[in-house]
Amino acid sequence: MEQNITAINYKGNNNVVISNKKKYQSKLIFDSRPLIYKKKIGLFQHFYGEELEFKEDIFDKNEVILMDFQPYNNGVHFFYILPYTKNKALIETTYFSTKIFNKSKYINDISSYVKEKYGNIKFKKLFGKFYMRTKNKK
Repeated sequence: MEQNITAINYKGNNNVVISNKKKYQSKLIFDSRPLIYKKKIGLFQHFYGEELEFKEDIFDKNEVILMDFQPYNNGVHFFYILPYTKNKALIETTYFSTKIFNKSKYINDISSYVKEKYGNIKFKKLFGKFYMRTKNKK
């Protein structure tokens, strides 16, 4: 059954997706279409990742954590953990929102997340990088 989305209406807890065949309602909608479709709401994807090396082996290098969703009222927020070894990984915080933050917010997000997940295990930052996707320019 092929369906094409014709509209998405964001209205608090009563979001509506309208297709050529049916209407869907949901409290949360994650729209992964390219930004060209999102011009009217102006969502940005922005993320910051750090490569961290821990003093202890805490990762299974064959286990990736994708989209560990976090509470966030003004969009979508989640983390990735991509282990390289048992003690080294890329940890990334990602947002889909209308607001871009100061770099310190992303750094604090990662620090808080690591402390929550792994306690007080010592680590050092090897690398950090900020990325952002913006709307297509006309």
